[in-house]
Amino acid sequence: MAASAWGGGMTRKVSAPRLCTTHASVVGLALTRARKRVGMTLVTLGEHVGLSQALLSRVERGQVSVSLAHFVAIAEVCQTTGSALLESVETMSAALARHGIEVLDVGVSEAPNGALLIVAKDIPALSADGGAE
Repeated sequence: MAASAWGGGMTRKVSAPRLCTTHASVVGLALTRARKRVGMTLVTLGEHVGLSQALLSRVERGQVSVSLAHFVAIAEVCQTTGSALLESVETMSAALARHGIEVLDVGVSEAPNGALLIVAKDIPALSADGGAE
């Protein structure tokens, strides 16, 4: 323990929080980028795949997940394939790991104590690496 600067007592050394994001957040970012790459709105995408704009917005923000069938349909409407979209997710996850950000396969409410959850779309490392675009 180290001496406190506020009165000479002993204090605990505080470690930095674990920087984490969720797998759903990374998937949402990949879907957002695919949709924007073809210049499509959430409303238009929803009309093509049979999901509401509100639900798609929550998916893109990593709050909820879609079925595999909807994931593939979204990929196709965005002129890509489900496997290419999954590769994009893996590339982004690897970029995050290189920058010390752990991708958790849990929901936001299930994050471990001490984890500082961040939204994948707000992480500069994803665009700085180039491979995440």
